[in-house]
Amino acid sequence: MSEALIKKPSLAETVKHLVTHHIASSGKEAVDLHQLVIEQIEPPLFKAVMEQYQYNQRRSARALGMSRGTFRKLLIKYFDDQYCGRRPNKEFP
Repeated sequence: MSEALIKKPSLAETVKHLVTHHIASSGKEAVDLHQLVIEQIEPPLFKAVMEQYQYNQRRSARALGMSRGTFRKLLIKYFDDQYCGRRPNKEFP
């Protein structure tokens, strides 16, 4: 069968399927499901966008529709210094 004829599920359909499966397989009532989904989706999303824009934070943030400052805070939250090098704290004489 040709790949052109195979309908791929949308991102929304995929997320719905995975969340439904997670809830059903957990065996208990879901708690903080929104936070769980965000924390599972944001890191690979940010990594993919950073790679697409050659690790340029400004362009990546713009593509995601957020400010560079917000994007930088989230990069630090998920990746520590991997994408956000910090300058050494030098004391001036």
